[in-house]
Amino acid sequence: MSAPSATAGQRLPVLIVGGGPAGLSLALFLTRQGVHPTLVERRAGTGDLPRAFSLQARTMEILRAAGVEQAVRDASAGAGLAHLRGILSVETLAGDPGRWVLPPDVPTFDPGPLSPVGGVCCPQDLYEPVLARAAVEAGAQIEFGSELVDFEQGPDEVLAVIRSEDGQMRTVHAAYLVAADGADSPVRECLGVPRSGRGTLVASAINVLFRADLSAAVNGRTFFMCTAFNPRASVALTPRDASGTWSMLGVALDGDGQPVRDYTPARCAQLVRDAVGVEDLPVEVLRAIPWRSGMRIADRFRTRRVFLVGDAAHTMSPSGGYGANTAIHDSHNLAWKLAAVLQGWAGDGLLDSYDAERRPVAWATAEQAALRTITGHQGPGGGGRPAIRDDFTIMFGHRYDSSAVLGAEVGEPLPERLDLTALPGTRAPHAVRTAHSAGKAPQSVLDQFGRRFVLLTTGDRRWSEAVGLVHRRFGLTLEECRLDSDPHGADGAVLQAYGLASDDALLVRPDGFVAWRSDGSPEDAWPQLAEIFARLLGLEATDEDGTGRPSTPEDHCGRATDCAF
Repeated sequence: MSAPSATAGQRLPVLIVGGGPAGLSLALFLTRQGVHPTLVERRAGTGDLPRAFSLQARTMEILRAAGVEQAVRDASAGAGLAHLRGILSVETLAGDPGRWVLPPDVPTFDPGPLSPVGGVCCPQDLYEPVLARAAVEAGAQIEFGSELVDFEQGPDEVLAVIRSEDGQMRTVHAAYLVAADGADSPVRECLGVPRSGRGTLVASAINVLFRADLSAAVNGRTFFMCTAFNPRASVALTPRDASGTWSMLGVALDGDGQPVRDYTPARCAQLVRDAVGVEDLPVEVLRAIPWRSGMRIADRFRTRRVFLVGDAAHTMSPSGGYGANTAIHDSHNLAWKLAAVLQGWAGDGLLDSYDAERRPVAWATAEQAALRTITGHQGPGGGGRPAIRDDFTIMFGHRYDSSAVLGAEVGEPLPERLDLTALPGTRAPHAVRTAHSAGKAPQSVLDQFGRRFVLLTTGDRRWSEAVGLVHRRFGLTLEECRLDSDPHGADGAVLQAYGLASDDALLVRPDGFVAWRSDGSPEDAWPQLAEIFARLLGLEATDEDGTGRPSTPEDHCGRATDCAF
């Protein structure tokens, strides 16, 4: 790309390029943090192919905090998909009872005590409109039919040229640019960011959206995915709705068992019949797009003022269904950090933690997807395969080790066993808080997190005073969530899950990850928090006269609450 001419134009906090799951969710998450981005997407609207089919429980936690969990579930239920569970494997769908690779009663979608919510079967073309509507309603500007033509980075901004739907060109000045423009990301290519990984796993496949009456072949079975492997087909079938629309992803095989490369509409219809096992099945092919599977991770997720998220940052095999979920997690991690820097309560160094945290996790997750493809393993993980992590570890167990975490244990980004004990760098554990007052329902402690830093304490006044000082010194709102210190009281489950004793404190980031935990010494609460935030955010912890410590904590305002509900 050539350098755009520097003419006066619109000034934006964040320009997002690409309107898939990563870009749309980033737009929504930024608005939740008080930043109103602009998103450009060259398509006329959200996607019309199902593509990704499931949103995992951790993703639904994030969407719950963003206020759209129920809308996503409603979209799934409206298509008749909310009840679907299990992965069935057959030679052909008709005439073969098959075997359950993942039985319907295995709680992959329903993690029980690990989370207040379960996952959901919801195709990408159903949840993208939900994300788009919510982002626009919250103040994001989404421009479908518009595309990034050119951009140039300067020391304080990114100068970008956008072509609108009507062909008009305009220049915008963005503080940051986020590339969510897919696996072939033009932004990534322009930056010259190389990729590493296993490379291509499946070279020639097809993604087909079709309509057919499969009720006789299904024969009363319910599943969210059925794999069909026979001498002429190697595919995965997933229902798109309850009225006979299906998606098929896979390859047709020739007489020698080799993948077919030429997919005409007739070939696609025949592939459906080969997978179903009914030669005269009427099939209406609605859409068909070529597709390839591989593992490729960008060697860096940040280049100065430009960030890569989603498929622009990493591509992975569909085995396990991790791709879109990982993309949404990227955006969730990046959103609060961009907001912190744009709003002036963090230094630019905080943004480096996006690459430090998300790239190792993306690599480890993509490797898990690749192992499932290579071994043919489609179940929940484990089962005598030590290299393959179980699904709940991949969903909830990833660990961050960066400047935005203090006291993280050095280790693999995806440990062998799930450990949710509130260690720094891990996702804060779910625990139920019983009602503090009559008429209130129990609530997950996770519902306290999502927008701000939250300090969990057992009510020592010195931590409360320090919370007010953080607001004064750093310009951010730190919430104190005072827990009932009685181990048999309303917050007993939280105290146990987080390992909190009297006088302890624990800091949770806006993305729900533990940033730091105290050693139980509230006597120096303010110096501890001052140092913590100075290191986390890259700022100085001095007061107006440069002494570094305030003399009268009571004079400073903050935000403290007992978090009763």
